[in-house]
Amino acid sequence: MAGVLASTAAAVGILDKAVSITQKLANNSDELDKATLKLELANLMVELANAKIEAVTEVVNKNWPRL
Repeated sequence: MAGVLASTAAAVGILDKAVSITQKLANNSDELDKATLKLELANLMVELANAKIEAVTEVVNKNWPRL
């Protein structure tokens, strides 16, 4: 369960970063900056997906004998 909580905390941190980047995108008109921010946002999406995979893997591994 501790791993799931850690993954959840990581996901919340990632989402906070994503919100910040999205706000910067909304307020920025420079195309290079927009491209950089979009790349950062894509990287955060990958981090979030990895955190979700880790959480699911932990739950499956913990419950495997019962499945």
